[in-house]
Amino acid sequence: MATQEKLYTVDDLWAMESDPAYEDRYFYLIDGRLYEDNVPGRIHARLAVRISRYLDEYSEAHGFGQVTSECAYHPPETPYTAILPDLPFQSYSKLPDPPPERYVPQMPDLAVEIQSPTDSRTKMLRKAQASLENGTALVWLVQPKTRGVDVCR
Repeated sequence: MATQEKLYTVDDLWAMESDPAYEDRYFYLIDGRLYEDNVPGRIHARLAVRISRYLDEYSEAHGFGQVTSECAYHPPETPYTAILPDLPFQSYSKLPDPPPERYVPQMPDLAVEIQSPTDSRTKMLRKAQASLENGTALVWLVQPKTRGVDVCR
């Protein structure tokens, strides 16, 4: 007899992240499957700050939208996927008003994912694919070691 794997939802994810037992841990969901993300290291964090600064300054100067960090997004039509991009961007026209207290119930226009030393290429592509399949228009996969960026559409 086969056992059925538990499908997690954004409500399950919220409950876990609100539980002190999961403090300082990062999770995301793809099609109901729970994944744990790495806590960023110094190189990763510094690169995120630098990219964020340029994106934020440019988008503010041109009235495009907002860049955030460490904020989860999920497609409104399914509770089984929630992404946690390193740097999500949303255009002003798509920003929820008022801002949600929990996860953002829509996908970002741009998701920037920075590869940590322990992240596999497969993991990076899985996150990009989930974002694109659920409404994100553009994903940047940043590889600090090679100083490269893959642009996924």
